[in-house]
Amino acid sequence: MLFQRAAPCQDNIVIVMKILVPIKRVPDPDQTVRVSDDERGIDEANVIFIINPFDAIALEEALRIREGSSDQTQILAIGMGPEGYEDTLREALAMGADRAILVQCRSPLDPWNVAQMLRAVIEREQPDLVSHGQAGRR
Repeated sequence: MLFQRAAPCQDNIVIVMKILVPIKRVPDPDQTVRVSDDERGIDEANVIFIINPFDAIALEEALRIREGSSDQTQILAIGMGPEGYEDTLREALAMGADRAILVQCRSPLDPWNVAQMLRAVIEREQPDLVSHGQAGRR
């Protein structure tokens, strides 16, 4: 495999491979979820969010790739959502991601806008691999 070499980072370590992992937060399935008063979503007042289990698997696979590689590999987690999303990205950092990016959005996101923002991040970060969970279903 050929990898595009990145510029040296602050510690004078050259990152040879960059893996981007989109992270989505979901309500903890062990918690009771209530419909909001306007019936357009869920009441997030007392909801605990976790990393989507499929995205957690994708992050774990990125960590396995890094462990099995002799090259310097950077894992970048990205999330799109409100300010509370930070906790989910901190969980990804605790699992072993090197960096995290939060694209703050106050309004609900549809799949088209998520795809466009993800494309913009991919163009900016230029990862060698994008590892994501299971695709959404209708």
